[in-house]
Amino acid sequence: MSAPSVHAVATPQVEDDVKKLLGFEGLLNPAIRAISIKGPPGAGKTTLALELIKAARGGVYISTRVTQSLLIKQHASFKSLIEKGELVLYRPTTQKAMAGPRYEEVRLGKGMSEVAQKVAEVAIDRSKPLIILDSWNSFARELDEKELTRAEQALFATVENSQLRVVFVSEGLELTSIDYLVDAIVALHDNEHEARRIRTVEWVKLRGTEIAQKRSLFTLADGQFKILPKTIELFSSHTNFKPQKFKPTPHSTDSFSTGSQDFDAFLGGLRRGGVALLEFGQTVSPQVHLPLTTAVRCNFLAQGGCSVTIPSGEVPPERISQETNPYVDRQIIESSMRVGHFEAVPEDPWFFKLHGKSLESDREMFWQKIDEVKGGLGKPCFVFMGIDTIEYTYGNQDIMRELMAVIQKVREYRDFMFVGVKQGSKIKQQLSDVSDLHMKIDEVEGASILYLVKPPSTLMNLTYDFSQGYPTVNLTPIV
Repeated sequence: MSAPSVHAVATPQVEDDVKKLLGFEGLLNPAIRAISIKGPPGAGKTTLALELIKAARGGVYISTRVTQSLLIKQHASFKSLIEKGELVLYRPTTQKAMAGPRYEEVRLGKGMSEVAQKVAEVAIDRSKPLIILDSWNSFARELDEKELTRAEQALFATVENSQLRVVFVSEGLELTSIDYLVDAIVALHDNEHEARRIRTVEWVKLRGTEIAQKRSLFTLADGQFKILPKTIELFSSHTNFKPQKFKPTPHSTDSFSTGSQDFDAFLGGLRRGGVALLEFGQTVSPQVHLPLTTAVRCNFLAQGGCSVTIPSGEVPPERISQETNPYVDRQIIESSMRVGHFEAVPEDPWFFKLHGKSLESDREMFWQKIDEVKGGLGKPCFVFMGIDTIEYTYGNQDIMRELMAVIQKVREYRDFMFVGVKQGSKIKQQLSDVSDLHMKIDEVEGASILYLVKPPSTLMNLTYDFSQGYPTVNLTPIV
């Protein structure tokens, strides 16, 4: 059986493209000999420089900004790379030496010429193919314009006559003289999205390589520089996908599990009797949430629970069964899952048709279906309702009053309800006010992000993992 026909996932091709930009087909390709990394303090410049040293399998790091001990404290990778012999860390003589292998001195007070001399020594040695100058602003401030020009010419002459690559790390985003000489410029931006930190890497210049996407999101989670993959909507099946039956994550006495470890950790589980508003950003298709809600639905069904859904407008009712069928036994779906819609629906037992005229009568039918799948056994139920479908169908009827009746029932029976809403919804704020959680899925620079509006949270990169044969939610903090 094939994978769901549409799902959001970081494809191998996207991940390969990311690796190319940082690896030997990107910043380290033969045409790139000099690189400029720019950005404000705390943007991740040093972490990116370390990733380049790892990719180049060795390098020399010259820093004027902070002490050696502080560098190692802030970036654990420094010590590991030094101990492996992959990194030589140079320091000004005014700083105290730290015990450990492979430390040398650069007497910056004697002028830029000594830095150029050290670069020449590294070029001759050839054991370390990459040298980092951090920060270039500090080096350049020692010299007047003529001295700086001579120093830059000496550095570039050394680079051109060797196999060495040099990386200039600079504070700030303004262009300097060195930027007109280098082969690649990478700018790191530390901005905000909805008053939350978001990080963007911009490929300003990359000689000899096509820049497919000028900007990407990245994170410094776990002390590593990680470009976040784009969310791709795939409309064709993966031939190598082998679906497996969903392995449930047990619920607790007070809360339900979402079926995904990352999602549970982010939300703290789903409190029994709770309601969560799931908002879709302006450029986000409601279909992007399908693997997320499928995982929740399957986790209920696989533990003897039930599920009733009114899909969002862009999701046909058949998609809900297509998303669920590969992971849950058909017998369970027929007895414990229902999908409602206002158009003609298939004759399968899990679909039911709502009339779309009286919201009150359709609300009563909707709850009858919930009672039906509960079977008088008090099964916990996962309820999903696409509000754009409701608003389009019932127009000016008092939608909020009838929704409150459903919400009260959910709370009374200690079930859980997701309410999907688009940004243009007239009742979005009212729904947020009565919900326990208000989540939002946005898309920034081609990547999907998930965050809590209520209570507020940091931004998380949202991807899906099908490696176990069924969907689970992966969340990576953008820090």
